[in-house]
This record gives sequence, C-alpha cells and structure tokens, in this order.
Amino acid sequence: QIENFEKLFNIVKYNVNCTEILSQKICDQILKEPNSIDKLPEIIKYYNKIDNFFSKRKEFSKLSNSINKSLSKLVNSDQKGIMKGLLKTINMAASTDSDIQSILPVISFFDKKTEFELMHLRHVARRLTQNGINQIDNEVVILNQLEDVKPQLQLESLRVLINDAAKSLQDGRYGPVLLVNATSWPYKPPYPSPVALSSISTKISQKYAENNPNRELHFPINH
Repeated sequence: QIENFEKLFNIVKYNVNCTEILSQKICDQILKEPNSIDKLPEIIKYYNKIDNFFSKRKEFSKLSNSINKSLSKLVNSDQKGIMKGLLKTINMAASTDSDIQSILPVISFFDKKTEFELMHLRHVARRLTQNGINQIDNEVVILNQLEDVKPQLQLESLRVLINDAAKSLQDGRYGPVLLVNATSWPYKPPYPSPVALSSISTKISQKYAENNPNRELHFPINH
C-alpha cells in the first residue's frame, strides 16, 4: 500500500543510512517481480509512485536512479519475450481500440528500442497491406501514443510510411494497391518476383511507368 509506504518514508527520510537501506530493499523487491508483459505496466506504475517520494528530494536523486535502474533491469531480463509481448499487444490494439497507453512505460524502459522501431514498422506495413485504407486511422492513433514515449523513439520512417500509404490508398488510380516510397518500406531489395500475380502486377507497372517515367516500381509481395 502506497499509504503505508508514505508513513514509513516519512519516518526514515531524516536518516541517510535508513533511507539508503529502504531504497535497497525496494530495488531487491523490484527484481523479484514478474516480468511478463501483462504484469509489467502495473508493476512500473506502482514503483513509479514509490519513486516519487525519492525523486522529489534532491538529496535522494541517486536512490531514485537506483530504483529506475532496477525497473529497467526487470523489463530487460527477458528482451525477446518483451519484444514479442509489445508487438502482440500493439497488433491486438490496432484491430480494436488502438489504445496502447498501458505499455508505453514498458517501452520507455526497454533497451532495444531500435529493434522495436524496426519490428513495429514491419508489423504496420503488414497491417496496411492486409487491411488497406481502414487501417490508416488506427495506425495514426498508435503513432500519436508512441510519440509520448521518453526517451523519444525514432518515428520518422513510420510517419512517412503511414502518410504514403494514406495518399496511395485514397488515390486509388492503380486499384486497391499500396504504393509507398522505398525509403519508408521496412524491407529491402532484392524483392521476389510475384509470378502468381504477374498478370496484375504487369498492368500496374505499365500504368505506373506511364505516370512516373523516372521511377521504378517493385512488388515485395512475399515479405
């Protein structure tokens, strides 16, 4: 209970040694907490409230840093599992209410942010390819929430991909086809040749070449 901790903190805060011992006990307890994606949001929320008692006082800044380092260590104790959990949670939200607020603190503590950014970008590309124009609004809502993560994520490629996809799908001159700039597409060439769809892809390529003579069109369908 936060109320009970506040009473304890108000007793020990005048004694440096006691306060340091209390902080260490908190750090030890953090590392004993479960590290599953369904538990971490509430765990981080709880210990952030406890950390507030330390972070508000300049003389306890080092103790506050220790608590945050312990939270980071907990989150990153199973990076593969956390990555999978984050992507799964976002994927579910992208098909429903687009609410990912609960996992933002987890992302903030996650060390492999660069890998997360790339994997999320690839998942967005798949969802846009599968669901088309109906997916745009949901991805924008999720993007806006990711912008609140501190330290800030590198989201420019994601923003460009969503904008390119929206323009392409709203245009529709080549049919229900997702056309995006290669620089924002999270997969790199060489791209496989879509033999099974050659009759369709050839027509699209020809029409695209007529309208854009200085550009090339590739179909990374098998990705």
